[in-house]
Amino acid sequence: MGRLSVIIITIVLIGGFTALSDILSPIIGSYVSQGRLNYSYSKGEEAITRITFKIDPTLAENIMIKNVPSGWSYTLEGDTLVLSGGSLPPGGSVSIEYSLKRYIPPGELPVTATGSTLGGQTVQSTGRVVVSENIILLIIYIFIILKIPILVVLAGIGGLAVTSHLKKPSKKEPIPKKVEESEEKLEKPIIPVKEPKKEKQLGCQLSYSWFHQLFMLDIKADSGRKPPGDPLPLEAIASDFHWVIIECRCPKNPNAVAREPVGFYAKVRYEWTLTGDGFLIDRTDSINMSKTAKGSQILYMPPDLKEDGDTAKATIKVSVYHDDETKKPNHPPLEAIINVSVRRIIREKGKDSGKQTIVNEHDTADPKVTYVVYYSGEIMDYYEYNVDIQKPKPIIRDPPEKTTGPCKPSYKWLKGSDIDVKIDNLPMDVDNNPVIVALGEYVRLIARGSDVDILKVECNPDGQTCKEPCSGELKLNDQILYIWSASAGEFPLSTYPAGEVIWRAPEQEGEVVISVEALNSPHQYENTSKKTEIKVMVKKLGIDLVKTPKNWLPDARAGTLKTKTKLYICMNGKWVPTNRKRFVKLMLYNVSGERGVCMNYPIYANTNPDLFFYEELMKDKYNLLFDYTESRNCPTDILRRNDNPGHLHHYLGMTSKERINEDDIVVRCEDYGAVGNLKAEAVHAVSIPPREDMNSVHDHCREGSNSIKIPRDDNNNDIADIAPQDAGGAAPHLDNDNNPIGDGYKGDGLTNYEEYRGFIVGGGRHPKRHIRTSIHHKDVFVYDRYNLGTGFLNKSGLRIHLIYLASLFNGVGSRIINYNRGRHSGGAQHGLWLKISNKLPKGVLGVACGDSEPGLPKTRKHICISSRSIPKLTSKQLKATITHELAHGLNVWHHGEARNHTCFGLKNINRVGGVTSGDDTCVMRYENFAYGWCHGILHYRHLTYYDPATRTWKDSAGTTFCTSNRGTGVNSVGKHRNDASRGNCMSQIRVKDW
Repeated sequence: MGRLSVIIITIVLIGGFTALSDILSPIIGSYVSQGRLNYSYSKGEEAITRITFKIDPTLAENIMIKNVPSGWSYTLEGDTLVLSGGSLPPGGSVSIEYSLKRYIPPGELPVTATGSTLGGQTVQSTGRVVVSENIILLIIYIFIILKIPILVVLAGIGGLAVTSHLKKPSKKEPIPKKVEESEEKLEKPIIPVKEPKKEKQLGCQLSYSWFHQLFMLDIKADSGRKPPGDPLPLEAIASDFHWVIIECRCPKNPNAVAREPVGFYAKVRYEWTLTGDGFLIDRTDSINMSKTAKGSQILYMPPDLKEDGDTAKATIKVSVYHDDETKKPNHPPLEAIINVSVRRIIREKGKDSGKQTIVNEHDTADPKVTYVVYYSGEIMDYYEYNVDIQKPKPIIRDPPEKTTGPCKPSYKWLKGSDIDVKIDNLPMDVDNNPVIVALGEYVRLIARGSDVDILKVECNPDGQTCKEPCSGELKLNDQILYIWSASAGEFPLSTYPAGEVIWRAPEQEGEVVISVEALNSPHQYENTSKKTEIKVMVKKLGIDLVKTPKNWLPDARAGTLKTKTKLYICMNGKWVPTNRKRFVKLMLYNVSGERGVCMNYPIYANTNPDLFFYEELMKDKYNLLFDYTESRNCPTDILRRNDNPGHLHHYLGMTSKERINEDDIVVRCEDYGAVGNLKAEAVHAVSIPPREDMNSVHDHCREGSNSIKIPRDDNNNDIADIAPQDAGGAAPHLDNDNNPIGDGYKGDGLTNYEEYRGFIVGGGRHPKRHIRTSIHHKDVFVYDRYNLGTGFLNKSGLRIHLIYLASLFNGVGSRIINYNRGRHSGGAQHGLWLKISNKLPKGVLGVACGDSEPGLPKTRKHICISSRSIPKLTSKQLKATITHELAHGLNVWHHGEARNHTCFGLKNINRVGGVTSGDDTCVMRYENFAYGWCHGILHYRHLTYYDPATRTWKDSAGTTFCTSNRGTGVNSVGKHRNDASRGNCMSQIRVKDW
């Protein structure tokens, strides 16, 4: 290689470096000059979402941003660098890596950084950036500022070198003689002929420019009423339209530029930030709750609103960023503000029809007795979502125009890659099942796809000004459209074909196929669409109750029934407990409202519900509803002082204040015959037949009513199955007591239900007791204010129950023992009122006041014992007298009504009948009437025993009830046989009034 060649190559290299020094400086600077801008956020309450750096103009003019933290984007205009889109919590810091485009003299340059939160709070810091000496950039900078002089010098050196080379003589060759001779003959030198120059071929030049035409953001919300606990779906819809402008030039006419715009949509990124109440979630029962989220559709879940009128408020900001590095330019984001207010509303529906008064068809009284049944009605419980959206103004610019020139641009789209798509973000649920959802749940799904297309560009010359074509290629991401579908359920916000979607599961279990088809946008290469799908198992949730314990009986003394409600999910054919939570409703219905607490207490009784939720134990966890309290004079003292603590309400409905998956439910009882049903409901859950007890499990996924009867009453006769009065499911209105048989008329006037509901006996100086009477033995109630006792009445076979308080005997006046009767009653039944009287005629020991003849209890006003006679009678005589008079109130007559056995001069006349006839041990036979016999004198044969103390014969009072009319003892001796005209007193007994 000659010296001239070396010189030329050196000049070209130096000249090229000098000419390209502006371009080479940032390239080399990115490797040899690196630095950082730091910002620390030490104290604060809210996250910083925007940081503004004010930089020295010299640094700002020459800085290149190499890297920002993940999640952040930047813009640099003038001396202002803005970092946005991310979230910096208190105590955190960010760092921005940069390099220099050109040389900057070493030294310290001031920097100010200001951080801003969503709430408008600013946190400022100042500092200095230290720029170090950089020899390489300095050298390049020298070439930049001395570019023209250096190029002129190099051009001069090159010219001199070429000229010198041309003037240098070459070595002479020997000249042939003939030539020498001929030269000598020439008169003029030979002039060389110039060859014509070849015209250099000019080619088209290709370049690109970018234009951002459209950026707009819209917000959709599936607001309105929703079941409590359901989230709010939100959707952001952004359009980001860009143009690449193909520019074709010809060097001969550089100002005649042909431009061809090509438009397409760019990918965007959505980022959400929440301040205020609640969280952003990925499914209804999410284990992931956050204040930030990404994607076009999200779910907002407020905190559990506990009571009617409780409100939650949140402000949600969504920022949309340009997110496509293949499509320029980058530009600031758009932001929308969504103000969400949600209020819980709880209402009673159907309360007006919640009380029903029913005529008891079995009661024989006139008018018919009525009773009350209560229903809880329907609980309306929902969230009311209200959304206020502040949308940004769209960015809309006129699209670029097409121009013409000597080089004509053209383009076509080429296939770069196939569309690829997959569904991910299958969030794990609280039971750790990735593709199992429950009825009615909301789930956020994400499809991710990719598609790179090639834009083939050509500049074609016109053949006149430009001769050679040129071409180029751009690789551009295609915006993919996603079309979602599902075999069941719905997409509540299916308004835009985005990669993120909210799907709500159906209210029926089964397999659901969810598919997504990825399509090209209509502006780029037409790839074949790609479809993928997943299978989701929708499982039903269920809620049950535990049946009333078998041994539980209603107790008016604040009786407490504890049961449990629980949520399950159906897995592998069985109900299994779940961690999912739902708002739960509990309702009491078909609740009895019997007067009083039992058949005879209290007198002035209300008809409030006999079963209701135990307010004091439930009010912290539940909203209590449907109060049917008609009167607040509920008895607080039933058997003893304050054994039924006072209360003001009788609630039949309640709804949980928070989502739960199991809880203990406490029902209070205020009647010994209380009857009712309890059922449970949960949001998006089916009913499961109740469990037998707390330890029972479900062996299959059966559905059915979860209603439980209170008390346990599988045969549905309103009597607890464990109670003897149930009689294996006998009708509650029956009255078939048959012991003693008496006159053959069954019953004691009290039905099975009334005997089960029971009575309060005792009182006064005797302890009060509640008793449930027998449905097989006839029962008689005696009000014995003076503690006289009932003598030998128990020998009748009747069950005798003593009452010592008038308040237990309907104030004594009516003597009705079942005066609080209502449902399943046959009629009014009276008791007997035993009293002492000082108004009886002398010699009369006692009397059954009422109708003139013996009869049923309802015919006897009272049973009087003479106060004059009581001191004169022996204990046996008093008992016999009491028994005798009480028996008259039970339909038992004397043995006969004749008072003597006078013969009137005739022998053996009137030998049968009379009050002293018949069985001489029967309490219904009169004693001490022997003086009236025909003998005219007292005769020992008519007396029942000899008294050694007085050496006389006497007549003894009876102690039993005879079973025939045959005379016994003194009434069966020889010719003095004296059978009763009636007798057989046991066969006369009748208790039932109706």
